[in-house]
Amino acid sequence: MKKQKKAIILISVLVLLTVGAVFFVYLLANQSINENEINGSKNQPIIGNQTKADYPDYSTFEQLIDKPDSIIYGEIISREKRKIDIGDSLVLDYNVYKVKVNEVIKSRRTKAGDVIEVKVMADESDEDRTFKFENGNGYILFLSEYSSGTPASLINPYQGALLVKDDGTVVPDAMNTVFANDASVQEIFGKMTSELKKDDIVNVLTEKLSYSLESSANQLTVENEIKADYPHYSTLAEIFNTPDTIVYGEIISSEIQKIDIGAVGTDSSLIVDCEVYKVQVNEVIKSGLTKAGDVIEVTIAPDGPPARRSFEFENGNSYIFFLMEFDGTPHIRAALINLYQGALLVKDDGTVVPDAMNTVFANDNSVQEIFGKMTSELKKDDIVNVLTEKLSGSSLPG
Repeated sequence: MKKQKKAIILISVLVLLTVGAVFFVYLLANQSINENEINGSKNQPIIGNQTKADYPDYSTFEQLIDKPDSIIYGEIISREKRKIDIGDSLVLDYNVYKVKVNEVIKSRRTKAGDVIEVKVMADESDEDRTFKFENGNGYILFLSEYSSGTPASLINPYQGALLVKDDGTVVPDAMNTVFANDASVQEIFGKMTSELKKDDIVNVLTEKLSYSLESSANQLTVENEIKADYPHYSTLAEIFNTPDTIVYGEIISSEIQKIDIGAVGTDSSLIVDCEVYKVQVNEVIKSGLTKAGDVIEVTIAPDGPPARRSFEFENGNSYIFFLMEFDGTPHIRAALINLYQGALLVKDDGTVVPDAMNTVFANDNSVQEIFGKMTSELKKDDIVNVLTEKLSGSSLPG
């Protein structure tokens, strides 16, 4: 019996020693794995316990102009800490700055005088920057915008902002590989970085953006530089006959939505940011699917107004719209026949304002022939009455 007890005790001791050895080996292995993970991520920014994805870095001046949705000059007026859900239930800490917009260099929806929100991750502290974000300071901001109502973001922490000092001198971050590079600054602005002023940047950016727009005036630029030509109409008859619907209505709201424009008439997929305007229809001049009293959505693809137009699309303003409709298409309800001839602004006194690139309505000869007056004298009711009469049976010149 004693031998049996000794055997049991010996087996128990061996089992305990084995379990202890296994546990010790596990601890050593786990420590080694953790050290490797830490060493492997030393060069990566950390957000809480998560590794942050690398930001895109832009190596040329052209990229810094092209990539942002908005480029503005403004002043920080306040800051607050805020938790923001950026998707997939991932909530992060941000500093959210309210910025008073003084000048708009490039934008789809921001106007001078607006107060916008710009978010910067809380872990991207001022200690890592050449300059701080402070109330009362002015900055040129290169921003990405979001349709969800989320505050705008810098295109990246180091190239997304330029500090503008009281004397107008611009201070880039030391890690801004374009603006902190004397060679590239000299090539573009004809001076060294230390001599660069806010107005130098505003003037050159505006000039380059204007040239870019002029060079592609009859083209729509979409994501990844895919371009599609718009149809262009040279006579009033074409502008009246081509649309599915011609309506007079008021814009009541707008937002940026991601829309698959490749699904229209094709099997391909191309998702781009589009402006979608809700329009209260007051009068239907040419009837398609739309009736007076309807609220319709009018989709305008990227790089449309206000950057390229003589007038902006704004809530509360009224327009005559020349629209193509897409019955049964889940992505797009209606779209302008083209950027410049698809809408006429109607002012409070009823006067009609065509886009300067509308080669028909901005042409006094053709307007005189149809309406018996000059473009500057044209009223909304003139167009409604003549169009209704012509569309009911009479033919249009041209």
